[in-house]
Amino acid sequence: MANNLIYQCHLNRLPSWAFHSVDSISKYAKKIGVSHEFSKTSKLKGLDESIQMHLYFNILNLIYDKKFDRYDDILYLDTDVLADPDAENIFDIPKKKNVDVVGVYEKALGNSGPNFNDAEFKTLWHKKYERFEIPIIRKNIHQINTGVILFTKKGRLKARERFDDWIPWASDPIHRSLIDNDQPFLNAMFEKYQFNVMNIDDTWNMPAAWFETMPCPKSNFYHFSGTAKKFMTIFDDDNTPAGKKFKII
Repeated sequence: MANNLIYQCHLNRLPSWAFHSVDSISKYAKKIGVSHEFSKTSKLKGLDESIQMHLYFNILNLIYDKKFDRYDDILYLDTDVLADPDAENIFDIPKKKNVDVVGVYEKALGNSGPNFNDAEFKTLWHKKYERFEIPIIRKNIHQINTGVILFTKKGRLKARERFDDWIPWASDPIHRSLIDNDQPFLNAMFEKYQFNVMNIDDTWNMPAAWFETMPCPKSNFYHFSGTAKKFMTIFDDDNTPAGKKFKII
């Protein structure tokens, strides 16, 4: 029987909205019968808690901290993600044996993030990749949103063996958060070392940015990134979205 884990972390003082996430994911983990760990500490070498950009890279503990080797698949979730009470078991998604990473491409997330095929933004990506000697294998740079990302054990061990040092990436002199943080770094490593990335349905990472303007589709996970965090306190077991509109509170 597989030994799977859901991992969340938040190194700064936990804001009120994050409590909703940790509680929701704890209930979800119990429902599907997997372990859940929430951490406020890090063993990541080189992480400087005084530098905000570095805090994002705490996800790399899943790769470099060998205590996680006892697990098979590990799902990382940001602390602005909520699970629907009816959410399916993400660990039951069929995966081929050669899959390293599972997640949702940004292009499938509607208006939740930057358009990675936009000409100006794409130019910045290419320049960053060139500085770090990362060949662009595909015509368009695929971006898995790392707020909901599942690592297989094979993928984690492969990453430990092959990943470049993350500190130069986060400390790059051309600072722009959408390029310098953990998501671009991880996707760059997946690209450079040709990881087998499996794209899944966007119901596993539904952007809460939609709540303000339209009904939110019934989904498994809801991701309240950016200013959408203000909706988390009215999104609970008794107020699921199916067809409802939400107002700013």
